[in-house]
Amino acid sequence: MSVFEDLVEELKEDQLLEETVTGSNEPGFNKAGRVNAGSSRSVTTPKRSLTAQPADKKKFYSDEIAALQVVELVFTGVERELFGSEPQAYDDLAAKQALHKFVHYTGAPQSSEAVELERTLAAEIDNWKKKLLARDAKMSPANLRCHCERTQPPLSSQALFALARFYFSTGLTASSAPKFESILTRLFSKRGDAERREPLMNKEETIGHLKTRFSDWSGVAELHDTPDAMLSIMSFEEFSTEAEKAESFDALAKTDFFKRVVMFKESVRAHLAQPTVMAACIRANISMGNAVAALVGNFGEKAGAARAKKKFGAIGDDVIGRAVGRSIDLEQLFPDEELKLTPVASTARQAETKQRTRPSEPIKKKAATASFSASASGLFGVNKWLLLVSVLAITISIGFYFWSGSSSDAESDPSKVPPVELAGFEYKDNVKIAKINAGTMYAVMTPEWDMYDDNKKRDLAKKLYTFAEKKGVGRLSIMNSGGKTVATGTADNINLQAQ
Repeated sequence: MSVFEDLVEELKEDQLLEETVTGSNEPGFNKAGRVNAGSSRSVTTPKRSLTAQPADKKKFYSDEIAALQVVELVFTGVERELFGSEPQAYDDLAAKQALHKFVHYTGAPQSSEAVELERTLAAEIDNWKKKLLARDAKMSPANLRCHCERTQPPLSSQALFALARFYFSTGLTASSAPKFESILTRLFSKRGDAERREPLMNKEETIGHLKTRFSDWSGVAELHDTPDAMLSIMSFEEFSTEAEKAESFDALAKTDFFKRVVMFKESVRAHLAQPTVMAACIRANISMGNAVAALVGNFGEKAGAARAKKKFGAIGDDVIGRAVGRSIDLEQLFPDEELKLTPVASTARQAETKQRTRPSEPIKKKAATASFSASASGLFGVNKWLLLVSVLAITISIGFYFWSGSSSDAESDPSKVPPVELAGFEYKDNVKIAKINAGTMYAVMTPEWDMYDDNKKRDLAKKLYTFAEKKGVGRLSIMNSGGKTVATGTADNINLQAQ
């Protein structure tokens, strides 16, 4: 530990460690450190459940401290760049000292002294998180998103994963969930042409990788989807299709598309901690963002870059950016028109393209065997350029190891289930999409559902259940177009949810 701490401090003092880019030793957060999910401004963390920690607690806590150091550096960069302020760095000496005592304790792991050392360390970590959450509350999703997209040198994948873990540990509040999904969308995509982004992995690989990450961060060995996961996935797919089929940006905007997407994401944000739902969100963000970029590009080709800039100047800083989880760079869309690339934007694009398009080979998942001190010293004991190159190499060789136990059973992965053919159902125009999984039909209704009275809703639900029963289904779950579960049904009962 002393080697790591000394090197980090030395690099900071010599200004050799970038404030906005650093590699971490793949640290993880425990779900016991999350804040109350009911408040977007909460900075109160519950007491940590010590029995929920991984077997290798020393490595876990060492990695957690390393992750918080990364988040501290990124937040400092955001505050300095966007707010023009010189933030006061958190004094992490007490946390480091508590970690040093815990790591070097040689007594019995279950002794009262060991338990007390761990409690002290956990309290220091929680206090650090509270301070970071208070700073984070002053940053909008657009602030963080723009910083991650434009900062130079670009944030490494390790830094972005540290941010994702931090927001995962908040319990995905109304404030942190948009930041969490935009960071993961950036991590699991790469830059393409004409402001397009392409998935970095296929759907199954993304789900497998997220399962591994989320399990590490939460301390839960195996994660399971809730019944509403299917409905959430279906709705993300529907939003993607709607954006891709739009004839023009104005036509899409007139349907309140972006507000509906934001409201839907808010309604299902608790489900974003499920790998299959988060994977669907990532792919929807990529698809919707590409569709919006294409529509903006089409407008610019017809009306000219100047009008496009005036019309879409803040496209990534408002509800549109929240809906698609990214900004749209007008300078890249019209590089040969009146808009010219600034040196910063050009450098950012080139750097990310180089980082994301480097060829890679499948890597088998390996158990972590190197000690924290050795890993940290190997990562930080270099100058800033070698550090950047090393981080890029780590990103390719380690950053995206794949989950090796992916199941081919469609019932274990709701995203693989094909839609139900509704031919023959007299009210099929009221159903946007339906799927059957594990004996349950999941249906997403059109906006007309919300205009019906309870009798009409119940009658429609009964008819849909009767249709589903002929296909061997025993249960029905209905979601409205806003992403809320509004009805459930069995052979004996149709239950309407209060709205």
